[in-house]
Amino acid sequence: MTKSVAVYISDYGFGHASRVIAVIRALHFLNKKLVIHVRTSGPFKFVRKSCPYSKLYKSKNDVGVVCDSDTFLVNEDKSLKKARLWFEKKRSEYFSEEIRFLKKTKVHLVFSDIPPYPLEIASSLGVPSLAMSNFNWYWIYVNFKHAHRGQFLEALRKAYEKASLALFLPPHEGMQIFKTRIEIPLVTRQLTKSPREI
Repeated sequence: MTKSVAVYISDYGFGHASRVIAVIRALHFLNKKLVIHVRTSGPFKFVRKSCPYSKLYKSKNDVGVVCDSDTFLVNEDKSLKKARLWFEKKRSEYFSEEIRFLKKTKVHLVFSDIPPYPLEIASSLGVPSLAMSNFNWYWIYVNFKHAHRGQFLEALRKAYEKASLALFLPPHEGMQIFKTRIEIPLVTRQLTKSPREI
């Protein structure tokens, strides 16, 4: 029986995608028959170019934070507003879409760096899930000055708690939210070009 995994990558920045690409490449090297489904939006082209053997689908998994254009500092109020709006307007549709996708593909594992809701969806379907990161979005938002512990933050916390296992990378913060966790070394991509070519 062919094994398959669904990989969910944060849409915020390229750091998450960069290390997940290293994981995808390692999985492909270990088992060429493994079917790797990747769900992401922001770094879609980066992942497609780096992992042409994976099956790639556009899916907006999280919203990250909003930075002020003049200072590049995180605007906490705008970040919370954007994240709550996604939660209120898009969460239900996202859950329906991902449940359909996971049922159709019959994956054996859900891997997340570090969107919360795929972990909850996997749990609801009885599929093991693995989280990997050095932080989580609950820890980011709950530490904002005007964060109020309401439905949105509670949903994030509960989603992360559903992970079967979390691998946390150095330097890490807020990872105690995961019930079962293991600390691992940094995950980096291997060079595909020589330093001279780069």
